[in-house]
Amino acid sequence: MPRILCPTVVARQTELERIDHALDETAASRGGLLVVAGPAGVGKSRLLTEAAAAARGRAMVVLRGRCVPTAVAAPYRPIAEALIAEPPPALTGGAAESPVVVAESVLGSLQRAAASRGCVLCIEDIQWSDAETLHALEYLADHARSARVLVLCSLRDDAPTAARDALARLDARRAVDLIALAPLSTAAVAEMIARSLGAGALDPAVVELVAERAEGLPFLVEEVLATAVSSGALVHEHGAWHMTHAVGRVVPESFAVTVRERLHAMGPQGRRVLAAAALLGRSFDWDLAGRAAGSAAGITHEALDRAVELQLLAPLDGGYAFRHSLTRDALLAQLLPHERAELASGCLEGMAGQAGAAPEQRLVTASLAELAGRPEVAAGMLLEAGRASLSRGALESATAALERASTLAGEPPLRADIAEALTEAAAAAGDLQRTRAHAADLLDLLAEVAAPPARRAAAHLMLARCAIAAAHFDAGHEELDRARRMADAARDPALRARVTAAGAQLAVGRGETDAAEALARDAAAQAMATAQPQVACEALEVWSRCARTRDLAEAAEIGERALQVAEAAGLAYWRMRALYQIGVVEMFRASSAETLRRARTEALRLGAAATAATLDLEIAAVLDMTHEVEELRQTCDRCVELARRLELRAVEAVAHLFLSILEAIHGTRAAMEEEIRAALAVLPDDVELLGAAWGEARALAALAAEDRGRARDALRHAGEVYRRSPPSVMPRLGAALTVLVDSVDGRDPDLEAAGGITPLLSLGAGYLAFAEAVRLGRAGRHAEACAAVARGEDHLARNPWYRSLCWRLAAEAALTDGWGEPVAWLTDAASFFDEAGNARLAAGCRSLLRRAGARVARPTRGARALPAPLREAGVTPREADVLGLLSEGLSNREIGARLFVSERTVEQHVGCLKQKLGLRTRAHLAVYAAAAAEPAPTV
Repeated sequence: MPRILCPTVVARQTELERIDHALDETAASRGGLLVVAGPAGVGKSRLLTEAAAAARGRAMVVLRGRCVPTAVAAPYRPIAEALIAEPPPALTGGAAESPVVVAESVLGSLQRAAASRGCVLCIEDIQWSDAETLHALEYLADHARSARVLVLCSLRDDAPTAARDALARLDARRAVDLIALAPLSTAAVAEMIARSLGAGALDPAVVELVAERAEGLPFLVEEVLATAVSSGALVHEHGAWHMTHAVGRVVPESFAVTVRERLHAMGPQGRRVLAAAALLGRSFDWDLAGRAAGSAAGITHEALDRAVELQLLAPLDGGYAFRHSLTRDALLAQLLPHERAELASGCLEGMAGQAGAAPEQRLVTASLAELAGRPEVAAGMLLEAGRASLSRGALESATAALERASTLAGEPPLRADIAEALTEAAAAAGDLQRTRAHAADLLDLLAEVAAPPARRAAAHLMLARCAIAAAHFDAGHEELDRARRMADAARDPALRARVTAAGAQLAVGRGETDAAEALARDAAAQAMATAQPQVACEALEVWSRCARTRDLAEAAEIGERALQVAEAAGLAYWRMRALYQIGVVEMFRASSAETLRRARTEALRLGAAATAATLDLEIAAVLDMTHEVEELRQTCDRCVELARRLELRAVEAVAHLFLSILEAIHGTRAAMEEEIRAALAVLPDDVELLGAAWGEARALAALAAEDRGRARDALRHAGEVYRRSPPSVMPRLGAALTVLVDSVDGRDPDLEAAGGITPLLSLGAGYLAFAEAVRLGRAGRHAEACAAVARGEDHLARNPWYRSLCWRLAAEAALTDGWGEPVAWLTDAASFFDEAGNARLAAGCRSLLRRAGARVARPTRGARALPAPLREAGVTPREADVLGLLSEGLSNREIGARLFVSERTVEQHVGCLKQKLGLRTRAHLAVYAAAAAEPAPTV
């Protein structure tokens, strides 16, 4: 078996700092006794090893000895082992010396070894220490304090021993420094696994397996990993570690040997009682275990007492439990097949009629039925457990139970029930591929058992929902029509409510806001009338989304109502969805992602991967507005990967769109166009996507390059796209940006085109407020214009890049029309754009400041971060701006107009560029600049 070791100590920083402190004090002539205590496998030896290394790093002498379990103990064995090079006479002489004399002799030897450097005596596993060694350690605890000697011991404290009693005495008189090690947390176990395997990201199944088996004990973490690797349960593929689908029980051999030795001391009947108990779980009904083993009450009691004495069991809440999960696993591994089946049958009979409502109890019963050779009973119990988990929103647990049930069931009616639950679980998780597969099996089985129309309608309804989630609206419409016809034939009001709710989802996906809201209202009323809180929550969600287009307060109120319904019914999944809707309103109002992140955490916990991917989009929108660049990129990349895997086309496309906007505001137009192409490759006919590509990404890229003409062209394209499409719940920020640019340019803006959700979104509202300020200022209503700017600044308080862009645009008009504080706006904007790497925007701000006669600060270091070839040639940021515009074929006059400088100044810059870059003509400069030019945008 391979040996897997963690290269570093995990989650023991506090303990290591205490050891370091003790070493420092020992080096300064104050030693003593330090004991590291804890259960077996908790990492005591590793901590002593680290302490020894730290001591050697201080040039201290390190001596080590170990106690061992033997039938007859040898006096002073560990101390003699540590001092084997120069043992004191008291340890080697034949005369019988008192423990005090021996201990004093040992202390003298340690002091001589320490000299001026200090000495550490490490004694491991003092729970197996002989009495004489314990006496010596107690003496050293009192007298090593005045010497440069630190006695460092490890103690297994999970059983009564003489060493534990001695430690209690020392602790009572404060003669020992005690470090009590606790098991690692799940997070620390995950970190230890990652370090042990050298893995960056971990398959959650690996953490789950090791955390369950090792229970926070570092030794067992390493043992379980090693055993899992050697057994093939844990494999390294494609640069990452993964669990296989056939994961058996992983029991480290070293641990199994210990358990076998203790079981041997139990006797045949005692082992049988424990075997039955192991089949019932880690904690168990001891009376049931005894009856299943065929033992009389007295014999069962004796077996339990003996198991506690041997540390196999521990009393727990009036009953018993195995001290460690691996103890139970090791015991089960020793059972022969016929023993398992016989004992499982006995347990199953004893549990007849006792199975409670908890899924965990059903899972135990299912396991017993399977071991007893009764697969249909096991499948039925797993189905019940899966349904219960599904109703609580525990999608992963439900799927695991149901998939196991499907392998056991044989009769068509039971198989149909399982397929139905599996389809529902896959649809709830948004997994289109799995939903289709399970639904196809379900429809075949329903035909085989001649199921009524209502049940077949439910299958088509689940297919419709999944198609809608994946933006396959035509397929969703077809499945919904089938479900509606069957529901009408069945005259089932509850099913009709579910169909209506799905119809609302389809309508909102198609952008039919009014129809969606009407259907959602009807569905919510129908669902409450038929006592279907899940359907009511779904309808309220759609209603809230539609309400956002006109009233954020109403949308928040509907979201809170959905949250109340979900919490009252104990619906974890729909509670998460309600948080989603409340979080979106919070995003619109305050550019905050706090509630959205809470919802995403809940979605991942529940296994709702599709919802988690969609939440990533909402979070990305906030990160874009607040200019948190690195997290935005990571979030979008994560979203693209997950959406592609789940076939969530709309989600994948919008994630690419966010990445295109990110590239746009950084001026990397080629990368922007690549992301736009990726988005349109996924949804080539989506008008909202195309409109946003022109009205947000390309328009912002042009504004970031100080190219107002190109920005106007992009916004015009966006307007044409929007005009040929119906209203949408998607925010059309390009329409609001058009209003701002038109206002600055002195054009009459199309305010109606910016209606709907745009003014309710903080970014859209900011654009419109600044646009209004520009128009008011031009009309001579300066006080009102300043008030409008203040409103815009409030809307964009958490949107620094967009606020700075609005300052730059509004300042241009304010300088011309003589209102507001354009110098202050431009100064702040220039500083921000310098640090954000938007050199051209910063240069544009400074040009306007010069035009205003204001003092212009020099660019910050961030603005001077030019490409290496230009920087090495001594090209200035302003010259780089001119060079970039040369690639666009502009004349000196056009470049001067773009940069707000004279034609003569541009000519001087061109001359300097020729000299610095060693180029002879303006044409050569244009070719040089064009080498880095981005491709033209494509539709």
